[in-house]
Amino acid sequence: MSDQKNRLLVALDGSLQASGVVDYVGEMFPPETTQVVLFHVLTTVPEALYDFEKDMERELDPIAASAFIAEKKKAIGGFMDQCRQTLMEKGFSREQVEIRIEHRKQGVARDIIAVASQGFTALVLGRTGVSRMKDLLIGSVASKLVGKVSAIPLIVVGKVRRSGGALIAYDGSEGSDKAVMAVGKLLGKSAKPMTLLHVIRSLNILYLDEIQRNYPIDEREWTDRHREAIEPVMDRAVKSLVDAGIGPERISRKILTDQVSRAETVVKEARDGDFSSIVIGRRGLSLVEAFLLGRVGNKVFQMAHDLTVWVVP
Repeated sequence: MSDQKNRLLVALDGSLQASGVVDYVGEMFPPETTQVVLFHVLTTVPEALYDFEKDMERELDPIAASAFIAEKKKAIGGFMDQCRQTLMEKGFSREQVEIRIEHRKQGVARDIIAVASQGFTALVLGRTGVSRMKDLLIGSVASKLVGKVSAIPLIVVGKVRRSGGALIAYDGSEGSDKAVMAVGKLLGKSAKPMTLLHVIRSLNILYLDEIQRNYPIDEREWTDRHREAIEPVMDRAVKSLVDAGIGPERISRKILTDQVSRAETVVKEARDGDFSSIVIGRRGLSLVEAFLLGRVGNKVFQMAHDLTVWVVP
């Protein structure tokens, strides 16, 4: 294993949800292998005003704008210091937690993407933020980043705190193998108990019309063949996690059969099992399903609004 530490870029906006993001980082990632950069994009005017006018700064009274910036700098500076203190209480040293506050350049999402490309291992942010109007289902910044952050894992922290480890949605594809490797790299020997979950969908032959009932394979044969194919692949995935330092006693496997929806099954298993996170690969077995996230991954991301979701490219 490499001695080089993982670098997390943690994008914060000063909201209550952002405090939850910091708590998640402190509880999930091992201080001995992790460095954290707490990052905030400072806007000179309330971000919502940019929706109506791209050059809002020119329209504002300079004295009022200066007062707004000074007040916001003071507030966000205090908030970021508090976040660093939270991480220090969870085992991080002061030197491991850097604070970066930068003025808005191209837009909050694009500025985060630009910084994330500067050698970070993963990007972490909250699902929702300070704007309630924009944060219906998924925050506007997080929504933009899901489609554009494609070089490193994107970790979107949900609203509900759970104590469990990671549920890895595993289909045997290259994308899910990368998800497994990301978990091993970022969590290592300090990882909480985790589960590799594979979902086998039903052929639903009983519900097909007369012509489709003549499909040349029955349900049991389909399930048995699918299980026989995925089990040795899951063995290799488990070995990858063990090689990353995770104790084999902390890794379990689960194969669910006769399921109608893979995404619904993954989310239900995560909630029922009190997992803190769902880990999905950006690309699955089907290239057709790989547009943006992949059909299953996209459904999981939208449905798991209360959970933390890792999207691994």
